[in-house]
Amino acid sequence: MPKASARACGTTAADTPLKLPVMLGSLPLTMLPFLLPLYAKQFGATALGIGGLFAVAQGMMVLCRPVIGWGVDRWGRRGFCLAGLGCAAGAMGVCALAHTLTTLYLAQLLNGLATARTWTAVYTLTSELAPSATQGEALGRVDEYAHRGALYGMGLALALLSWCALETALRALFLSYMALAAIAVVVAWRQVPETRPAPPPQVGRQSRAVWPLAPVLLLVVLSYLLTALLRPVFVVFLHDELTHDVRLLTLAFVPAVFLESVLPSRLGYLSDHWGRRPLIIAGLTWAGLCCLCLPLYAALAWMIVWWTLKTLGLAAALPPQKALISDLTEETMRGTGYGLHTFATSLGSAVGPLVGGWVYDTCGHTTPFVLTGLILLASLAWVPLLLRGQLLRGTAHHDAPRVVSP
Repeated sequence: MPKASARACGTTAADTPLKLPVMLGSLPLTMLPFLLPLYAKQFGATALGIGGLFAVAQGMMVLCRPVIGWGVDRWGRRGFCLAGLGCAAGAMGVCALAHTLTTLYLAQLLNGLATARTWTAVYTLTSELAPSATQGEALGRVDEYAHRGALYGMGLALALLSWCALETALRALFLSYMALAAIAVVVAWRQVPETRPAPPPQVGRQSRAVWPLAPVLLLVVLSYLLTALLRPVFVVFLHDELTHDVRLLTLAFVPAVFLESVLPSRLGYLSDHWGRRPLIIAGLTWAGLCCLCLPLYAALAWMIVWWTLKTLGLAAALPPQKALISDLTEETMRGTGYGLHTFATSLGSAVGPLVGGWVYDTCGHTTPFVLTGLILLASLAWVPLLLRGQLLRGTAHHDAPRVVSP
């Protein structure tokens, strides 16, 4: 697909080649954090062993993403996208066939590698296929595709868990995820184009271009750290204070996942027209207010309402951060930029749960919500400080010559 025709078709046409591969590759996104601990317990895993499963995946992502971004700029976006989806299929296959905890650790290593490869390539492809004036909308829409896939994966999981015994249901579910991820590889092979500019960037020029991203990357680390800080704490809080029903705990996330599947592109569109910084500040401030309200109610329904409303703020704040990477990098270094961005998201996501768990255990069950809410409210001050002098609104880039192949 020639670049000019791809961009003339608009944002929706630009990210259409990625729609089905991203949805099929994201089916385990919501359910894996819930189901993997249950599956590991079948093999006698301790709490430390279960925590290690998630640490291994996050560690793999933190280590690999900067290197993968460098490789995406030199060897192309499409190949890394295909390799990532293939690794995702392999990870689910290993989970389905696992009989020891060690095998699950191997699966999580593959899962971390798959996530690092896929999303660095997907964000880079999206930023290059979409018109520069609609970067926020396009990147938000790709996130929507992932969350829609997670909704479908959740429905499949709930159906199998209702019909089969736990271990049988989990093995069947992982096999289904594997088969659908393999289909995603085939679809991506047929319709995802290569968008790598030619020639690749020079090393010295690349290192100089990274420095303007530093404030944005710090913003990304803080945003994802605060987001990840509450996710496991929220589940534990509901379990300790309100209900022990695992199905209710799972369903508590459905409204939020639904919003994540429809809002990011719409709010990203606003950032394209109103600027990145206002949407980031408004979204983080709204999320902070919701966090402060969460522990004030003792009813499960109200907790779900405020958790869902918090998602509205994050859907406003996160797509503009991705768009800023595109705004601040040339196309020859776009892969490196998104490699560093996804590295920052992994770093925040790895540290956040550890901080949240420690605060929850040592300072009280409501303290993580209050602490997170106050820090997010303070984004009224620290976001303008971090983004001072940065490009706050998308502008057109001078396009380098591009190699595009089917």
